[in-house]
Amino acid sequence: MTQPEDSKKRWATQERLVVAGADPGFASSGVVILERLSPGTSPMAKLAQVIRTEKSKKKVRGSLRVADDDLRRYREIWAGADQLYAEHQPHALGVEVFQPGFRNKKTGKDNRGGTAGAVKSMAVYGGFIFWALSRGMFVAPFLPADVKRRFCGNLSASKQDVISEMCQVVAGLEEVLAGVVKSQREHVADAAGHAFLVLEEIDRTREMLGL
Repeated sequence: MTQPEDSKKRWATQERLVVAGADPGFASSGVVILERLSPGTSPMAKLAQVIRTEKSKKKVRGSLRVADDDLRRYREIWAGADQLYAEHQPHALGVEVFQPGFRNKKTGKDNRGGTAGAVKSMAVYGGFIFWALSRGMFVAPFLPADVKRRFCGNLSASKQDVISEMCQVVAGLEEVLAGVVKSQREHVADAAGHAFLVLEEIDRTREMLGL
């Protein structure tokens, strides 16, 4: 896909900014597009959707950890992200960072980076970052805790508390979230938080560079 000639400079020089936010997942990746017309103004939510992939009923294993069907799903995620770029030409991506060690709530066991599931997840998270960088976008990774801290000031805030606070500062966010299936809404809400944070990260970077 051809990039605009000034793609490496757009985030630094343009008043109007369009940014994407992503909450990556192998089955469901929440993505959001925000637009801000000029610095100091409130961003507007333009899009909230979920890129979904589903397992096929029959898998043919291509290697120890990755099946041929998994490769198809990676391509579908990439194609969904590319469609997003083609339609909105975002200047930046705020994306949730992958955490290699975490406790599985269902089993009570620790998941580590060597498990097959973690390998797939790392590929999706890293894939979004690589996709954005290959399109000349400004990229900033964030933790879920960063979103809670920014909008609610504490890590014990509920998802609904965070969403309510975001809707106060992002015009149209409530409306676009309402268009997402309720069971998937959490993914796009997180993506919206990351998109908002990358706008603030761009502002800090511009100030630091004197732009």
